[in-house]
Amino acid sequence: MGNSFYIWPDLGVYSGESFSTQRHSHFFSQICCTLDGGPVRLQGSNGEWREYEAVFVPSRISHKTEKTSEKFIVLLVDPLGIGKGIFQNPKIRKGEPGLEVGDQISIKKIRESFKDEDPKQIRKCILEILDPIRSLWNPKTMDQRIQNSLKKISNEEGSLTEIAKNFGLSQSRFRHLFREETGITFSEYKIWTKIRKAILHLSTQPQLVQAALEGGFADQAHFTRIFKNSFGLRPSDFFQKEEVFLPRFFTD
Repeated sequence: MGNSFYIWPDLGVYSGESFSTQRHSHFFSQICCTLDGGPVRLQGSNGEWREYEAVFVPSRISHKTEKTSEKFIVLLVDPLGIGKGIFQNPKIRKGEPGLEVGDQISIKKIRESFKDEDPKQIRKCILEILDPIRSLWNPKTMDQRIQNSLKKISNEEGSLTEIAKNFGLSQSRFRHLFREETGITFSEYKIWTKIRKAILHLSTQPQLVQAALEGGFADQAHFTRIFKNSFGLRPSDFFQKEEVFLPRFFTD
């Protein structure tokens, strides 16, 4: 089986050779296991390496990977979309990179899903694996004002002041409610929408300067710095080299 990397707006799926990253934290929640049965090794902000049968890394948790002889599977799940409610309120010790979930998720089914080479079937299998986990936690419904604001932010419909005013809230109250409902700050979500827009541009036109401007970054250096902080790799590692994890993009 070769390497595969598929990206949808709400899900990223990688299967193949392991690779090293710098310490980083991203918007997506992450589930990772090896393809052949060995442990996954991650380093947390405390500098210690931990081994997991399968690991769940919540949104915004700092971690680092290293290249080993093991092949691994990485699922990047939108925590405000299809990943909402997965392993709700995980108890992770300070400084550690993630939570052991090998006893809570079917690793066998995750591995088996990659026997199919059709990306749509892989996505279907992954969603079927995630569905029971979401239902176990029964997450509360997000405040409708915040739910609507996510669309406005993604579509760049107004500033923080304008969006808050539109929902009859002060800036400070809106910021507080946004973090309370989503688990991330308004600024963090705004940055993610800019990264996503730049990545979508790169999926069809691999020009970093133009992608940076398209995403609303000051310049290529700014985009590269933010991207590396989010994924532990530079955008050029994905889009300007013949890397083993060159991604394929899908809209649905």
